Amino acid sequence: MLSLQADRLKMLSVPVSTGLLLLLSCVAMNKVSAQSETRAATSRQPEVLQITAVDGKGKEYGRATAFPIPGAGWVATNWHVVREAHHAVLKSPSGREYKVLGLLAIDCENDLAILAVEVQGAFPAFTMRAAPPAKLGEEIRVCGYPNPGGKPLLTQQQGKIIAAVSLTVLGQRWMTISCPGLAHGSSGSPVLAQNGEVVAVLASILRENQSKHFVIPAAALVQLSKKATTSPLVNLPPLVEGALAEPELQPLLDLIRDGKVSEAEQGITTLKRKYPTSHIPDLVEGLARDSDGQYQKAITAYEQAARKKPDSVKIWLNMGTDYCKSGNLQRGIEMLRKAAVLEPECAEIWYNLGVAYGHSDKRADSINAYERAAMLAPEEPRNWFNLCAGYINAGQNEKAKAAFANLQRLDPKGAEKLKMYMPN
Repeated sequence: MLSLQADRLKMLSVPVSTGLLLLLSCVAMNKVSAQSETRAATSRQPEVLQITAVDGKGKEYGRATAFPIPGAGWVATNWHVVREAHHAVLKSPSGREYKVLGLLAIDCENDLAILAVEVQGAFPAFTMRAAPPAKLGEEIRVCGYPNPGGKPLLTQQQGKIIAAVSLTVLGQRWMTISCPGLAHGSSGSPVLAQNGEVVAVLASILRENQSKHFVIPAAALVQLSKKATTSPLVNLPPLVEGALAEPELQPLLDLIRDGKVSEAEQGITTLKRKYPTSHIPDLVEGLARDSDGQYQKAITAYEQAARKKPDSVKIWLNMGTDYCKSGNLQRGIEMLRKAAVLEPECAEIWYNLGVAYGHSDKRADSINAYERAAMLAPEEPRNWFNLCAGYINAGQNEKAKAAFANLQRLDPKGAEKLKMYMPN
């Protein structure tokens, strides 16, 4: 793991992953009895599936939800579920397993992926409703696997569309649903209208036991399916950054850290020539420009990096914070939200979103982001400091007192700075 460090809205330290994006390849499957085959062939109802992602050592690292869509054995889920997988297994509620052949299409920005699976006989797909989009107040059902451990347990939660959020990606405006009972494992779940049509895909679980969650309109998935190839992507080569060794980077990182950007420029140019398809030289250039206060040039470098590796959390995180520091808060929030979709468990992202929302006078959104950051990193004082300040400004006195107690425990000196503003 390489570490690139730069100030990010008061606190950000950005690691650069040298992990490789590997093909979702075939896995050994259990045989299915003839009776099960007959039942599957005669079934006319599409099934919601549990997907298990497996790393290069054969270890399961995540479980979520997927569902069949129109196509020859096509299945949709969230991109963040499979982006680091070496293998993946799909299982139906009845326990039948499906062989994953590979990726057909991905949309990193909308957090969507379409997989190809090997099927025999009928494999009914859900009907997609791209238009008209789901309406505010429309009642929906979310079908998925919120208990990712053990035997697949399909659940169905009732809810409704409550808002269209400000984030617009590739022309698709995301939405917010109110639906209690969702938890990790629900990612990738189909959001169904009362007639059974898919109107959206669950994007992320904002917080366990919280009822509000982001969903991606079905129109984005329909668009992606039109771009899907007719056969799985096989023999996907490792990304070139795997050959970019730490000794080549560390001297440049040291120069950037010490403020010697002009001395680092030649090395960055050399890296860009040597690794033209890698995003890392562009990322290093962005850090160099940022450390020199040249935020627009840093953003340009990050944009170049994003075109080469659009699923990189670090790129969107860095770009978002630099947009904010350059004064373009709306664009910065959009970039940070993309980072949050890719890595919803990163406290740094939610802290930065809290700062950005606060500077945009979006008090409720700022508090929600700080709450998420505090939940993910409860031993980090700055999360409680800003959350406490947000509660004070919002007049939420009891919550302010609870946050202040955590701040006092972790950082007594920081708590002193807020003490005079605390409600009696």
